[in-house]
Amino acid sequence: MVSGGVLVNLLLAWVIYSCLLFSHGQSYLASRDVRYGIVPDSAARAMGFESGDRILTVNGDTLENFADIMTRLLVTPGAQVEVERAGELKEVEIPRSALAQMVRGDMLFQVRVPMVIDSVIPGSAAEHAGLLRGDSLVEVDGMSTSFFDEFREAMLKHRGDSVSLRMARGDGLVDLKVLVPSTGLVGVMANMDFSHYFPISTRSYTLWQAVPAGATQGWKTLSNYWRSLKLLFVPEARAHESLGGFISIGKIFPEVWNWYTFWSLTAFLSLVLAVMNFLPIPGLDGGHALFIIYEMVTGRRPGAKFLMRAQMVGFVILIGLVLYANLNDVIRLFR
Repeated sequence: MVSGGVLVNLLLAWVIYSCLLFSHGQSYLASRDVRYGIVPDSAARAMGFESGDRILTVNGDTLENFADIMTRLLVTPGAQVEVERAGELKEVEIPRSALAQMVRGDMLFQVRVPMVIDSVIPGSAAEHAGLLRGDSLVEVDGMSTSFFDEFREAMLKHRGDSVSLRMARGDGLVDLKVLVPSTGLVGVMANMDFSHYFPISTRSYTLWQAVPAGATQGWKTLSNYWRSLKLLFVPEARAHESLGGFISIGKIFPEVWNWYTFWSLTAFLSLVLAVMNFLPIPGLDGGHALFIIYEMVTGRRPGAKFLMRAQMVGFVILIGLVLYANLNDVIRLFR
């Protein structure tokens, strides 16, 4: 069967996604619950985003899972984003020139969170000032300041100088003075656990619910991957520079073993193989399908010599792609 390999890959991903949904359910940060908005990077600020913006829609669509927003922006060049800013609605367009940054994996923005200290480095300026785990930022030099991004900006602004902090501790407030080193790093780690600030949405599935939900998850992943492949033909995205081989595949797995992550990535890679196997390249299922369509349309079967040469061409193309992808990996190691 020509498409047997593709079908097996699709079925495997479906089975894995269904089993994961049945056994673990689904946990995510809902877009509606990101009540403090976002923190844009410099590129996103140039587009028109501001700290505290709440993203409402992308191209008119409301995305339930906040993590899906960056994926949607990546696979839809020139996306229109509607944000809520100080009670008003604003439109921000993502220029095609930003695609290269997103393809590299750079986030345009992060979820904005309050500044709550998770740990204090021993011997640091923060320890000498008396900061403790669990302290929450209230003011910097008498100005109301409560978010982590504001704290970072304030520390960089006061490098080599002292700064007054008012922190919420327990049921009261404490005033502290911190001598900021020239690096702007005072020696605290912020609590970046979203569950500390936002409700995490969870969804459980029965076996019969997990089967169609697994198919939906597989189709969504497959569709996003296929649309991302189109970026190879968008010059502004420079997606060819991000192609990777065995090293890139290894890097997507976490350093600490996790069965859920392992099976999720296995399902994803199975879908990737399904797409790649269906490409119209001789030697792959897509190439065989192309020859069958030719035979159906013309009523003539391609000659054996032509098929042999086509197989050789396909083999050279595949080897070239593998070498190019792995060469990209090696080049990135030395950058």
